[in-house]
Amino acid sequence: MFMPMLIHKILKFSAGKKAEARLVARRQARAEARDIRMREIEKQQKEAEKNHTDQYDDHVDEPARPPRGIRSDNRERASSYASVGSDSRRN
Repeated sequence: MFMPMLIHKILKFSAGKKAEARLVARRQARAEARDIRMREIEKQQKEAEKNHTDQYDDHVDEPARPPRGIRSDNRERASSYASVGSDSRRN
C-alpha cells in the first residue's frame, strides 16, 4: 500500500515539473516573439524616417519655380499682350 502512494506522488511531482517546464517554454517563446515584433517595428520606423528624410531632401533640392501658369519665357509676352489689350480698349 505504501508503494502505490509513493509512485503516485512521484508521478504527480513529475507531471508538475513537466507542466512547469511547458510554462517556461511558452514564456520564452512569447518573449522571443515579442522581441522579433519589436525589432520589426523599429525597422519599419527607421525606414519611415529615412523615407521622410529623403522626401524632404528631394523637396529642398528642387529649384524654386515661378508661379503656376507663368513660365519665365512667357513673362515678357504676357506683359506685352496685356498692354496691347489695354490700348485697344481705350479706343
